[in-house]
Amino acid sequence: MRRQLSENVLLQRSNAEPRFALHARMIVALAFVPTDNLDEAFDVLSNQLPKELTPILNWLEENYIGRPGPESRRSRPALFPPEIWSMYQRTISGIDRTNNHAEAAHRRLKRELDVVHPSI
Repeated sequence: MRRQLSENVLLQRSNAEPRFALHARMIVALAFVPTDNLDEAFDVLSNQLPKELTPILNWLEENYIGRPGPESRRSRPALFPPEIWSMYQRTISGIDRTNNHAEAAHRRLKRELDVVHPSI
């Protein structure tokens, strides 16, 4: 998200204006919406957010939700479908939402071997 804000010259505004930053974080919060309600939540959000965030919403729709087609069907599927990135079910089920376990294992291995990129 920070990259998209930066590419759209909105990162400084997000850092300076708490309300604008809140609106930007609302886009990321779509990851916690049930996938069945994602289209509706996206539409509501797109009508509520400042117009400056429209390019980021378009990017999100194209890459992570899919473009709408006739009769509410997606005419162009997303590169990364919601089933991959949605955190709703993982949160409800109490499953880890990050890969912190793998990161911790890598840190321990790095500390034990005393090198950043060990080779065989």
